Amino acid sequence: MQEGFDAGFADVGVPLGREIGQLRGRASAALAFLLLKAKEADARVSETWVEEARGIDAELGSVRYSDIEPRDEEAERHAREHLEMEGEEMEGVEGVEERKRMEGVEDLMAGMGVVGERRKARPTMEDVGRLRSRLEALVIELGRQA
Repeated sequence: MQEGFDAGFADVGVPLGREIGQLRGRASAALAFLLLKAKEADARVSETWVEEARGIDAELGSVRYSDIEPRDEEAERHAREHLEMEGEEMEGVEGVEERKRMEGVEDLMAGMGVVGERRKARPTMEDVGRLRSRLEALVIELGRQA
């Protein structure tokens, strides 16, 4: 089991975490740069850029590993086999259900101040890809203006 965990951690968990961390860092840096430039008297910083950077930063900040982790069908099949041998159901796996409940509570609390807006679905890897593209476009535009 340890070998499988180590491989999944090294091949999946770390690369995903690194990618999200780097994107969050770049988004935060772009936002900080824009806010700093906006304070300078002679700087012309587009409010649209600031809002775009804020939006990207906020959306990346809401991504959880559980939103983007790839499904491990082999591990699920293996877990089902063991649970069936013990006469249990997959739904009752200790810790998994509790994590899902806590994430649901977090989602509800995050949306408490939002009136009249539809609750957004959890982000996906496709959403992360779109955020990466938006961030790259913003950084390119900032580079042109520098």
